[in-house]
Amino acid sequence: MGTQGKRWIGLSIPRVEDPSLVQGRGHYVSDMNFPEQWVMVLIRSSHAHGKILKIKADKAKALPGIHTVISAIDWEDLRRLLPGMKPLAPPILAYEFVYYVGQPVVAILADNRYLAEDAADLVAITYESLTPVVSVEAAREDVVILHPEFGSNILDHADYISGKGEEALKEADHVISATLQMGRVSAQPMEPRGVFAHFDPATQLLTVYDATQAVHRAKRTDCRISRLQARSGASYRSGNRRRIRSEKRKLPRRNPLELLGQIFCASH
Repeated sequence: MGTQGKRWIGLSIPRVEDPSLVQGRGHYVSDMNFPEQWVMVLIRSSHAHGKILKIKADKAKALPGIHTVISAIDWEDLRRLLPGMKPLAPPILAYEFVYYVGQPVVAILADNRYLAEDAADLVAITYESLTPVVSVEAAREDVVILHPEFGSNILDHADYISGKGEEALKEADHVISATLQMGRVSAQPMEPRGVFAHFDPATQLLTVYDATQAVHRAKRTDCRISRLQARSGASYRSGNRRRIRSEKRKLPRRNPLELLGQIFCASH
């Protein structure tokens, strides 16, 4: 029987994802393991607006099991802007200014999550606190311009006109004005957004497990950031897995972006 004319509102719809979860057979980032995998932990900004003055990571680098502590101050390649976010795109890691609490500043690569978290506690980041802009109204006033190169906090203007609204308002018996603040609407996963990546240097194949509904867009972004050339014949999706095959060439020696395929990313 077709679905035309069938009423769905108010019906109890069976969920297809529940059986494996209630039986303890759910598959999460921590369930995935590759030999000699690394874990990445990000140190994020504690300031809503500030200037990065100094990053001191000597103690963290000296810990056993810590492979590297990287920042865009040390690796200029990490200052590249994230693709697909013009005109205002953040860098991969903040290197001069931070613009919101939680902006990634430092990445730690370690043998396991526990060591990475311990190393994160030893990294000292010195900020110069700047005046934050925390509301649309404050941003509109341009008292503090977050990105001076744009000349204003307002990046674009859009006008929508439909019908004869002004005339209707003049003829209305009552006019109600209100400012509404809407809560963020987004999916709430049972675990933070984790990404699992494995790079095979022999086949030049990067396999990425990512909790995303936009697998093709994520694949294009991965290619641009890691500078791998995707081949359409080598790309497929199985659940939340996608593969990217690069051209047969070696990646730059010790390029931190190559580590994308060698680490188990569990950013927090």
